[in-house]
Amino acid sequence: MKLIERLLHYKAASVNVSEPLETVVPDELIKHYPEPSERLQGLLRKAPGTGKMLFQYFQHKDISMDWKYWATDLLENGIETPGIIQLAGEDLDLFPTEFTELLDTVFKELDVEINQEAAYCSYVLGIAEEVIRGERTARSGLRTDNVNEWTHQFFEKLVKANEKYCTTFYQG
Repeated sequence: MKLIERLLHYKAASVNVSEPLETVVPDELIKHYPEPSERLQGLLRKAPGTGKMLFQYFQHKDISMDWKYWATDLLENGIETPGIIQLAGEDLDLFPTEFTELLDTVFKELDVEINQEAAYCSYVLGIAEEVIRGERTARSGLRTDNVNEWTHQFFEKLVKANEKYCTTFYQG
């Protein structure tokens, strides 16, 4: 069973018609990511936007205001290196190769060993924290590039799997 099907199965199994429905996410569906290095943990605590920026680094995004805001956030939280100072004051028209070199310098100065898995985990959990704090909606926490297709496919499979409850769309 896929994740959403298991969620609905658990929810359906716990339904008592006389009580209002309650949403319960079973603990076994929660993924446990590997623990980040202590250095990365400290950086994430001091500058929460770090997860997003690590993810953007591996997505090979060009320089943007997000990078400048992150560098400024690092400076405001007492993390100061020549590369961070340069990034905070850099123009947005930096050539891609120069930008990549600057980021490599910044991460080397921060002494943070990063990999794609750590970047992805910190990004996903950063979004989750924003949802919990009310800084973004749960829906916006999903990837917007496939939300409509994913939900359509989910409902289509749900109807096919339970066609006896359905009216005329899927018959035998």
